[in-house]
Amino acid sequence: METLRQFLEKTPIVLRFKEFLGPNRFCYLVGGAVRDAWLGRPVHDFDFATPQDPTSLAQAWARHCRGHWFWLDEARRQSRVVLGPGNLEPTFDFAPFRAADLEGDLRGRDFTFNALAIGLGGNAPPQLIDPLGGVADLGARRLRACSPNAFLDDALRVLRAARFAALLDLRPDEDTLRLAREAAPGLAKIAGERIKAELFALFAAPAIAAGLELADASGALAALSIRKDEVSLKAGIEESEAFFSRIDFLCLERLDLHALLDTSLEAGLSRAALLRLAVFLRACPPTVSVQELTRRLAAARDTAQRLRALLEVDFGQIVPPPTERPTPRQFAQWVSRLGREPIDILLFLAGQRDIDERLKDLIPQALSAWLSLNVDNRLPPLIDGAWVTRELGVSEGKQIGRLLDQLAEAEFRGLVNTPENARKFLKSLQEKED
Repeated sequence: METLRQFLEKTPIVLRFKEFLGPNRFCYLVGGAVRDAWLGRPVHDFDFATPQDPTSLAQAWARHCRGHWFWLDEARRQSRVVLGPGNLEPTFDFAPFRAADLEGDLRGRDFTFNALAIGLGGNAPPQLIDPLGGVADLGARRLRACSPNAFLDDALRVLRAARFAALLDLRPDEDTLRLAREAAPGLAKIAGERIKAELFALFAAPAIAAGLELADASGALAALSIRKDEVSLKAGIEESEAFFSRIDFLCLERLDLHALLDTSLEAGLSRAALLRLAVFLRACPPTVSVQELTRRLAAARDTAQRLRALLEVDFGQIVPPPTERPTPRQFAQWVSRLGREPIDILLFLAGQRDIDERLKDLIPQALSAWLSLNVDNRLPPLIDGAWVTRELGVSEGKQIGRLLDQLAEAEFRGLVNTPENARKFLKSLQEKED
């Protein structure tokens, strides 16, 4: 209760909202914000519920805080206020009760730990409202559905249950698991965009083993064509769980590993989640092609290409650079040869169980060299095409490209290491061709 009190009394944006409400306005903070505040977790998204249409309240709050108000669902009178452009800026969602009263609204939600509310505004002090025992379930690390209809109302909640299990390290009670199993076939009818959002969030969550075990036990993985057999499933869970600890050694090399992993690839998908998904799918291949899986998930084209590259990379073909002590540019050249998105491949390689020790030792230097030297995901040549045209009289694009490719190969093998050497090398090539 202390963490909740501190949240209400010391969080600046909450204090500002309470001041805005004053004694004459009243609403309920509901759902995930209350759950996370109780757990002492950061809260960025605030959901508010009111007995009547909250639109005027939402618009007044937007004006008060100079935020931006817009509809989420005009027919249902649901709207949002955002305070800034960044992903970490707080958002405020406003909606009328989903039932005749607050308790009915809470009982219609997915899981008991989300059926929490706090009254704000008015003259009475804020009180936690917990009609279904959600706080006790959190304390017992128990995932429990709000009602027998929880999954029938929305089959996506089967996958969401796995995501919450992974996020909060929860285990379902028997009734909830039974209800999830009964509803899992309905996932086939859910839009790919909604499935994708939950799946990406699942693979970004910390207790991935708990989430994947529930996704399997409930039938969600089978419904999504992701489960193959018991052996590969176990391997997939183990590899997914171990991946981040295996690449921790990169944190010791003055690399901002967290920034690389937190890079957003598409809405709701970080590089960390993509890598973990790929780790799982390499150990536990889907029963459909990767192309079909990404199509069903409505994944962005870039995401589909990245995932396919990670699943198809042949680690046996990745060998160290040819020179004993590579220069930073040789390291960067080596990285550039790993594929269209070499950082993905390099981090993926670093997290493999049986990685060659020499390769493992080279990865921090190679990654550092690439990050410092690449420009727009490519390594600029020592000599550019303009010089080739001006000094060698070569104007045909394919011939220029061929000369620069030969220069890059010579540099990679240690035959060229400065722009001066590069110019001499290209002139000698041109003389031989003449």
